[in-house]
Amino acid sequence: MPDFHAGRKAGGRGFGAGVLLFLLLWLQVFAPPVCVAGETVEIEPVRLQLKWRHQFQFAGYYAALEKGYYREAGFDVAILPAHPGLDPVRQVATGQADFGVASSELVLDYANGEPVVVLGVIFQHSPLVLFARRAAGIATAQDLVGKRVALADSESELLAYLQNEHIPLNRLQRVRHDFSPVSLLEGKVDALAGYDTDETWFLRDHLDNFIRFTPRASGVDFYGDTLFTSATRVATDPERTRAFLAASLRGWDYALSHQAEMAALIHERYAPDLPVEKLLFEADQMAPLIRSDMVELGYSHEGRWRHILDTYRALGMLPADRSVNLRAFLFQPARQLDYRWLMWVVLASLAALSLMSWVASRFYRLNQQLALQLAENRELQERLRQEAIRDPLTGLHNRRYLSETLQRELSRALREASPVSLVIIDIDHFKEINDSLGHSAGDEVLTAVAAILRDGCRDSDIACRYGGDELVVVMLNATPQALAARVERWRASLSVMEFHGQALRVSFSAGVAGFPRNGLSEDALLVAADKALYLAKQQGRNRTVTAPVMPEAAVFSG
Repeated sequence: MPDFHAGRKAGGRGFGAGVLLFLLLWLQVFAPPVCVAGETVEIEPVRLQLKWRHQFQFAGYYAALEKGYYREAGFDVAILPAHPGLDPVRQVATGQADFGVASSELVLDYANGEPVVVLGVIFQHSPLVLFARRAAGIATAQDLVGKRVALADSESELLAYLQNEHIPLNRLQRVRHDFSPVSLLEGKVDALAGYDTDETWFLRDHLDNFIRFTPRASGVDFYGDTLFTSATRVATDPERTRAFLAASLRGWDYALSHQAEMAALIHERYAPDLPVEKLLFEADQMAPLIRSDMVELGYSHEGRWRHILDTYRALGMLPADRSVNLRAFLFQPARQLDYRWLMWVVLASLAALSLMSWVASRFYRLNQQLALQLAENRELQERLRQEAIRDPLTGLHNRRYLSETLQRELSRALREASPVSLVIIDIDHFKEINDSLGHSAGDEVLTAVAAILRDGCRDSDIACRYGGDELVVVMLNATPQALAARVERWRASLSVMEFHGQALRVSFSAGVAGFPRNGLSEDALLVAADKALYLAKQQGRNRTVTAPVMPEAAVFSG
């Protein structure tokens, strides 16, 4: 009997051999190169210029060097510390360094023509703050007027903060910045710009004697340390640039997970004058600024860089009409195409139709993972947006959000002929609470009052921390009388607070103004409410005063 299966078997073997030959050719042409053990990799010597002296602030780069990540990527890295007056951007732009670490001023240098490219951001929030002596009579930002302030021109985010607080620089006594907290401790200056991760260590035994002003409280939220290189290096060798970035981020991932080990290493090999305890303190202070628990290491967004650049324009540090292409400012490495997945698709289709169900289920799982990732990205973006528009202490909206929202609501109210009311609330004797019980007591009082406002507001109301101990609430579709009645209920709900066993009697004064009776613009309403607040304080505090109706001509001129 003829064997009808013989031809089929022979054909099957021939088909299998053809598929095998096809796959071998496929791997030969499309598979990515494989590194062979023992193969010699050419090592390139490069220089990484830091922005300051050796400390935990740069731990990731030390980890990448000491753990061999840079050498695995083909680099022999020399890590160069900086000193006052040395500019990392100029070092890289002039070829004296290959890579550098800079602050957000990097985008201003780029806008002014420096050929630099951002590789990755390590600090999602800048650690730069302004420390001030309470003994100098400083309790709010406005108290800085006339005081001796050590502030460098390069510390632009603090300049933007002072501008937002309506404090002209010519009203300060600017003194030479020696970049040491000693002058502040000895009372030679009244306020000093410094890093919350660094100077706080030296002030730790006297923290109640000082107050910190952070730019984020007024909506100025700059990036911190940023890894960058020259545009020439990116253009000539993007793959090597990508390899350096990957090794650096790998080092940062290790350093943040092994803080004690890295602190000991930095003390032993890089900064023997810094005790391990100080380095660990610095690591702990860095965590909420890097936010590696929420944001991928190295991540930055073009829109946020654009906002930083607009801040420089507002400060007059960049011409208003200068157009800047930020896409060329951010490193965008080309993705390597991997064709091996297609090999499996071809093999599955040739093997049997039954594998199609496996492929379908595989793609379904990938789609689910992608949907989950997109949801996580949206949640991350919302968290970052909330951080940019909310006061970190009280959880209320910040002054930046008020400015962006109030004028828009006033324009809508004008179109719809609906009322808008506004109140400025000032906590009574807040400075005395801070002076007698310390900054932490003042923070608790401010947080408690903010909680009363937040719980008593409607969803449509806008509650903000305006600055210092001043809070602002905007009530839409409400008359000044209605808002004043609600403020009185808030004021009546305040009770005696207890702080470390000591009773605190808390009250506040409030000034109410309304649209359109007291003005048509944001500034007019704030001025009217502020005058009413002043009357409330003059009349003995712990009360609410409503601004009188302005003549029609005055309203429309305001």
